[in-house]
Amino acid sequence: MGQPKRMCRRIVCRNPSGGAHAACDDSRPGVARIQQSPCRLCFHQYSATRHEVMAMTDSSRDDTAGRPRGQLFRALFDTRFSTFITAEMVPAIYRFGIVVSALTALSSIALAFRFSWLAGVLWAVVLGPVLFIAMVVTMRVALEFVLSVFRMGDEMRAMEARLGEVVRELDRADQLLGRLDYNLDALQRRIGEIHEEIPRLAFWRRSGERK
Repeated sequence: MGQPKRMCRRIVCRNPSGGAHAACDDSRPGVARIQQSPCRLCFHQYSATRHEVMAMTDSSRDDTAGRPRGQLFRALFDTRFSTFITAEMVPAIYRFGIVVSALTALSSIALAFRFSWLAGVLWAVVLGPVLFIAMVVTMRVALEFVLSVFRMGDEMRAMEARLGEVVRELDRADQLLGRLDYNLDALQRRIGEIHEEIPRLAFWRRSGERK
């Protein structure tokens, strides 16, 4: 889970002039953009097809699915913590923990048999399996908690990206409202001018009727 990559693609814009713009998508990996958003270059609506959205999601999953073992080994000694590898190492940690739990249970059973055969049977039948299951369950809960924290971070970044889209939509709506207010002011001034012209037109009309 390193720094999010910027994915650039062609955007089909609904601008009446037609054409396509090259824009850069700054959404986080794994977060599909909404189907319709304002074009950043001309503020017209553009549409992303379902195929494009699915392609972006699949590519994001490929980027975050894992890295080569060499890069993973080098990341272990990254003292700056520029990348997070905990989520990628969870399966290996879990398998290693299962092996350690099994060895611990077996060694406990062996030690119990060295003391007495009755204690050995008790550990082999009851206490050994209980110890193994308890260790595996505890490790599973701890690792799932760690993964939940990382997934919460991903969800927060996804929410941040969606909030960014909402903010851009609100900015665009504010611009449109500003233009509408300007047009309404101009229309009101024009109505006032027409209202002032009506008495003059009525006067000239009465003058023409008298003649």
